[in-house]
Amino acid sequence: MRRHATRPQAGDFGQTEMTAWYRGRDLLPGGIEQVIPAETTLEAAVEWVLREAGLDSFRRQRDRP
Repeated sequence: MRRHATRPQAGDFGQTEMTAWYRGRDLLPGGIEQVIPAETTLEAAVEWVLREAGLDSFRRQRDRP
């Protein structure tokens, strides 16, 4: 609801409608989606995405002095 409140359509529908639409852990089949927990820091999320995409070595090379 916090994110919804910042969107232009926040006045068009609210918590009641969104609750009716919500399906928890409604992930794509085949395990191709992963959930990043809300408490994950931005840095940790970026590292996770880079590692999962196979780009973590690219970042290490770029960060060298």
